[in-house]
Amino acid sequence: MGAERIGRKNTEVSKKPEKGCSFKLYTTLAGFAIIYAMGYRGLTEITSLQGEVNLPKTKEKISGVFAPGVRHWSTQIRKWAKEYDLPPNLVATVMQIESCGNPLAQSPDGAAGLFQVMPYHFEGNEDPLNPQINARRGLNYLRWIWDLSDRNLAATFAGYNGGPKAIEWILENITEEGYINFLISKDWKQENAEAKSKQVQRFIRWGTGILNDIENGLNPSPTLNEWYNAGGVSLCGDAEDVLGLTPTPTPIP
Repeated sequence: MGAERIGRKNTEVSKKPEKGCSFKLYTTLAGFAIIYAMGYRGLTEITSLQGEVNLPKTKEKISGVFAPGVRHWSTQIRKWAKEYDLPPNLVATVMQIESCGNPLAQSPDGAAGLFQVMPYHFEGNEDPLNPQINARRGLNYLRWIWDLSDRNLAATFAGYNGGPKAIEWILENITEEGYINFLISKDWKQENAEAKSKQVQRFIRWGTGILNDIENGLNPSPTLNEWYNAGGVSLCGDAEDVLGLTPTPTPIP
């Protein structure tokens, strides 16, 4: 729920959901590289995916498209999905994009753990890197965003990455400029606000695209391969090192 975490070593939910997720942006080279890696296909393409994926409920198995680091958590993902009444593959997709299953993942903006939860969502002496605590905070927030978005997938991914204002961008047809101006009103620099808007769009496209691929029986997932080629292989390498797993095969360009 922080900035995109692509690249090795760049490797919520919230009691107070009104704070939303972080609007901070990476200042690392890897962070800036991913800002431009996927390009921009436009909000029309993204919003055309809204609500188009049929997501079965909690008896659903975790898809085999996910990286080994995510599949490592399959049993826990199903338990967490049941507890928060979320589709398991939605939970797995968020984990894939955020940490690739690395429980020790940390970003320069402070996001931590499996679901990259920002520090202000934790209480007292809670350990952000404890998988159970991290999932509790992250999935509480995801569930809140899921409901706030009226279970619209594009809006859910937008809200998880970009905060509640990004949900309005999708559901209420505020413009990209309106979203950027909102960030600027929160003391963002113009160039960072513009980059963040593109980042939110990629998070939407990756998230909805992976779930569409699963729904259409595509394995490997073409969208997930795009994510790997944008730097995700390195992120997953960190996860596999930590978990002692077989490395993710290099995707076909």
